[in-house]
Amino acid sequence: MQFNSRYFIFPLILILFIVIVIQAPRVKADTQQYQQIDLGSLGGGNTIAYGINNSNHIVGQSDINGQVHHAFLWEDRQMIDLGTLGGSSSTAFGINNNDQIVGESQIASNAATHAFLWENGQMKDLGVSQEMKDFEASLPSTIQPALNSAAYGINDNGAVVGKGYMDFPVGIDRDNNAINYMHALYWKNDAMVEARRGLIDRGMHVFNFFNPYNGDSELWARPQKMDRQRPPQSDQS
Repeated sequence: MQFNSRYFIFPLILILFIVIVIQAPRVKADTQQYQQIDLGSLGGGNTIAYGINNSNHIVGQSDINGQVHHAFLWEDRQMIDLGTLGGSSSTAFGINNNDQIVGESQIASNAATHAFLWENGQMKDLGVSQEMKDFEASLPSTIQPALNSAAYGINDNGAVVGKGYMDFPVGIDRDNNAINYMHALYWKNDAMVEARRGLIDRGMHVFNFFNPYNGDSELWARPQKMDRQRPPQSDQS
């Protein structure tokens, strides 16, 4: 029987074509080139970028000098100083696609650090929760902690998430459950919600985790639909 090479070559060519089509996007992705851009600084030596939106607008913090850093917005290859809430330093952590920026800033006299929302060239103080003020009022008069807040993220609807926490005077044991306080916070339409109460009412779970960067136990929130298992009962208190 005579061997017809056409019946062998055609399937081979077809298989080779399929392999090339499948592998082409993968090869392109592997060979994609990235350009590293130095964002510069606000005059100091160090700059850190924390967030970016779909327009490639970047936020973070940059040194003014060796002791002070300010939040910045980087756009059109220029770094813009966002200023502070009256204190020395500030940091921007998040930006949405509407160029609304959130972060934290020291307030006047550096008495505390507050979460901020920056939009339309203005930095707005998001303050601290009433529940944290009530908690402070319940403490002995000899304990006067600084009431702090920080905002870490903002979505395109303007909803902000972050935390509220207290800095206690030197010598006070922060690990004592009677005085230790750090709660997740949620801001929407200028209203602040204490996560432990408000978010649970809104179908959210609140939970603690150990932050390896600063050694703190922090409280955060997430939607219940993200959980596959029921959270520990201690997180529901």
